[in-house]
Amino acid sequence: MKFAHTVLILIVLVIFTACVNTNSSTTSSPKTALPTPNYNVSIISGHPSSFNEAYIYIPSPNLASVNHSLLPHIIPNSSVKGRTEKTLKFYNIFLSDSDDQSAIIVHTISYEIHLSINNSVYYGAKNSPKDLINFPTISLDDNYNLSYNAMIDDVNQNELYSDLLGQLRKYRDINHYDDDQYLEFLVRFVQSIPYNETNAHKFPIEVVFENGGVCDDKSKLLAGILERENYDVSLFIVSLKNPIGKYQNHMFVGVKSNGLQYNGTSYSLIDTTTTEYPVAPIQYQYIGAPDLGAIKPQVIIIKVGNGTKMYQESGEVSFLLNKSHEIGDLLNNRSNSSSNLSPSVSTLQNLNFIFSIGAPDRQSTFLWLTKHADLKTLPDNVTICSIENSYKQSMCN
Repeated sequence: MKFAHTVLILIVLVIFTACVNTNSSTTSSPKTALPTPNYNVSIISGHPSSFNEAYIYIPSPNLASVNHSLLPHIIPNSSVKGRTEKTLKFYNIFLSDSDDQSAIIVHTISYEIHLSINNSVYYGAKNSPKDLINFPTISLDDNYNLSYNAMIDDVNQNELYSDLLGQLRKYRDINHYDDDQYLEFLVRFVQSIPYNETNAHKFPIEVVFENGGVCDDKSKLLAGILERENYDVSLFIVSLKNPIGKYQNHMFVGVKSNGLQYNGTSYSLIDTTTTEYPVAPIQYQYIGAPDLGAIKPQVIIIKVGNGTKMYQESGEVSFLLNKSHEIGDLLNNRSNSSSNLSPSVSTLQNLNFIFSIGAPDRQSTFLWLTKHADLKTLPDNVTICSIENSYKQSMCN
């Protein structure tokens, strides 16, 4: 796991460097593109200098004077007719023991979302103004809040959100998910959309239509989905200064949580560009990582919607994170030893791989690992079992 963790950090750094778009615009005042954030100061307008205190967003006094028609918005292309059918696939992983307790069963269940997307809206979005706007009379915080929320909540995307959520809710009802499981399911859906680097911001409808996007594109989509499901959600733009002095930006989705909270805020962070656990604490990947040093990031927080639901299973996530590290440590020790202790090196390698490529279902994995709290009791055989569009309790053995 130590090796895998190092590789993960390096991979994340590559994504981190290019993830948040900062395109420029040459339009005249008051509409100018937001500059690349300069974090040479320790306080970003409207934010506390220390995250040991709660974040308090204070709107600019001149906010009401802003011309909202200058914000990013979709102009449907009426010359493009018809609709395009799209299918998005994603999956979830569940772990259990075989009936005779002799093998670990890895169940993969796939899901499909079928959408009919209005071409005039998609092609309109693709060619509509989407630069982040900088109105000089309001704070940087407000400019980011207005621009990102305008892209998330453009009314021309209401049909897309309605169709998408209609199908996601059916899966929720079939599987009897509670609010925490449903949030994890929604996160898994967006995380499954491929990372596809582009030079322009995308509206959520573009991310779905093209089945791809970078961190801020996918984060906007997830925030829009969670907002409509009444979760307390924000966007986090996190910036770190690398050893050669260049700032690296990455965007996360923050969900209000009862633990694993980020730097004194009330939010846990979700990285839409990985398949890690939905609310894994970002400190594990960036802050204090040996490859980076103990770097204090600078953060812009963008509130999305007025939802009230919070994530309440951070305790189980913390347990699973610790167990995944324990599996990695045990694998390193076994790999450097000639002993034939149980579980075998191959079993640990399989489990390490499973946790590396995509975090398995939180609830079932917690119950399974609680049963095997002493990892030495793990079976030595691993069996893969795939099921298409199936209710998880119908899984094969």
